[in-house]
Amino acid sequence: MKIYCIKSNLIENWSSAAALSQSYYSRYKLMGDIEFVDFHQLQKITIQCDSIVIFCDYHYDFFELEKKIGCIPLNTKVLFHIYGDIFGRLKGLETSIKDLNSRAFKIVVGSKSAYNIAIKCLVDSNNLVLFPFMPNLKAIKSTKNKNNKFIYFGRISYYKNVHTLIDLFNEFSKSNPEHELHIAGEIDNFRWRNNPTGNYFNYAGEKFDLSLQKAKSEGSNIFYHGHLSQIKLKVLMSTCGVYITLSTSELEDFGLSVSEALENGLNVIATKWGGIKEFSGCRGVDLIDVSLNRKTLCVSKSKLFKLLASKESSFGVDYAQRVNEWKVQTINLNNIPTFLGFNDEFRSIRSTTKIHREFFDYGKKFVSTMWE
Repeated sequence: MKIYCIKSNLIENWSSAAALSQSYYSRYKLMGDIEFVDFHQLQKITIQCDSIVIFCDYHYDFFELEKKIGCIPLNTKVLFHIYGDIFGRLKGLETSIKDLNSRAFKIVVGSKSAYNIAIKCLVDSNNLVLFPFMPNLKAIKSTKNKNNKFIYFGRISYYKNVHTLIDLFNEFSKSNPEHELHIAGEIDNFRWRNNPTGNYFNYAGEKFDLSLQKAKSEGSNIFYHGHLSQIKLKVLMSTCGVYITLSTSELEDFGLSVSEALENGLNVIATKWGGIKEFSGCRGVDLIDVSLNRKTLCVSKSKLFKLLASKESSFGVDYAQRVNEWKVQTINLNNIPTFLGFNDEFRSIRSTTKIHREFFDYGKKFVSTMWE
């Protein structure tokens, strides 16, 4: 079977997206003769009959997508991967692409959380498949012992709650002054929630900076390293024992940073949120229940502080074993049914999760699986 993988040039700017796509490329290569096609060249090539076209990159321009899909022969099967903000990207498909219902078209997601959101939006569950992300098994290290050094790495966005992490760690440090928190990443103002309302540039950065300066002035061992290269980040990770995140981002459909932490032998403390829940039951992973409202992140301080103080790693299956469980889930490329579209309830919601939108206010029924 001839397989065409459509590559987005925008993906080069996003290392996490590139890691996801590369994982899927390697798996599709095992299924048939694969040819990579640049997104902007799709209209210039001749797609063979009875082939399959796979959009498995992260960044496609939805304004251009309709034209690109329109040039694919109707008898060609199409797989379309959805990452990140599942609700928003499904809305992008629903509002941008008009002829999907006449095609053999299947949406692919990478976590149970994402699947549970998408299944509520579609007419037919046969138009959806769960195909988990596959990290490199050979790269996974054994979880090492916990120590007093904690690390957060990733984007510093408002909904990543790094400012809240700093505030809570600062409070914890009052009775545990020997503990350290290291933070690496760029402040991201591209998208943030109005929680509370913040309609000015660098709102997320200001919240982060105010929390950091307050903690430093009170003597907490909290260190901000800025953006680090992968080499420098790995060196910093090697000195730490625990990766910690309080993220409640709608983009957490898998939890790549959690995967990266486990691959590098770190223990993990994280919110029981979205795709991060896929790591529940893994050795060295502790997940904290979290709820969200318009005013604040609700998390149990007593449980968090207990986990921060503990020297014991949690029991469970090895991460490599969990990855092997994901590995058995495959896609039947011969079974891609005609797309029956999005259900009326989903289509009736005109708001999306774009800038300045509270994603849980627009279609809470669909996205509540992120935290329930």
